[in-house]
Amino acid sequence: MKNYDLNDDTERMTRKEKPGKQADKPLVVILSFFIVGVITMLMYNNHYTASKISYSVPSAYNDPERTDPTQFILARGSFHPNFWGNGETIIGTVTNLAHHTNYKDIRIKVNFLSQTNSVVSSQEFILYQYVPTGSTKAFTLPIQKPEAAVSCDWTATGGTYY
Repeated sequence: MKNYDLNDDTERMTRKEKPGKQADKPLVVILSFFIVGVITMLMYNNHYTASKISYSVPSAYNDPERTDPTQFILARGSFHPNFWGNGETIIGTVTNLAHHTNYKDIRIKVNFLSQTNSVVSSQEFILYQYVPTGSTKAFTLPIQKPEAAVSCDWTATGGTYY
């Protein structure tokens, strides 16, 4: 027969943990893994959606020197009767004010003006010259002004970039 020591059983009983504590340990471990998993998924999902955002490249830059060359081409000069007296000659210069665009085939619009500075008629000419950035080129245009015109003015209306 075995001898039971009452002190042994009491000691074992006091050393034993409460019955509810033993069941809490696996639950805490499972909850910890669940929380870590959820946090990992959220971080991955945020990274995944952030990497899926498309950073669109802006559409082609519309360079004003190419789209509106009239802002960068300056035409100046004067007009005189030609040698024979039967027409006029415009003697002028074309200046390229652009920073990085070269122009060629400059269009010059000549307006013929009356005594009251009304436009009697207009005519467009093309100067088949290269005008690199920052340069000035001379030109001569023989014109026939209408009878009602006493003077004329002109402006550059465009050019082709190259």
